[in-house]
Amino acid sequence: MFFRDEFRFLSNFVPAIVKIQLLSGEVVSCKTVEHGYQALKACTVEDQIEILSQTTPGKAKRAGKKVKLRQGWHVVKIDIMRKLLKQKFSIPEYRKKLLAVDIKIREDNNWHDNFWGVCLCGNCQGGLNTLGILLQQVKDDLMETTVQ
Repeated sequence: MFFRDEFRFLSNFVPAIVKIQLLSGEVVSCKTVEHGYQALKACTVEDQIEILSQTTPGKAKRAGKKVKLRQGWHVVKIDIMRKLLKQKFSIPEYRKKLLAVDIKIREDNNWHDNFWGVCLCGNCQGGLNTLGILLQQVKDDLMETTVQ
């Protein structure tokens, strides 16, 4: 499932205010999950602010690719994404849509991202679908708290 059309809301690029704590300790609002995620990977406050100032999530992603990664990023990045997704899907509109998804969530793409998704370009072999798995976990957690 590409995160387009009826599934566009699953994308980290859709507007969704989430909060992050900068390295300075200041808590700030981000325009999208992508802005927050990219900012949290940076090892300086200046880079974090530069990423957050980007006008689109695509520009934030490109800016995030240029920064020096904070120490231990590869150890914490999945947990950080999970926390950002939990914030996003606490927004009633998005929570309702996520709970209504009745198929396995898989982040298909054609830009060779086989960590967060599954590239279907023909040259790639499979993919981990980490984002899809996290989204499914968030959905399962929401279902559990809704039932209780």
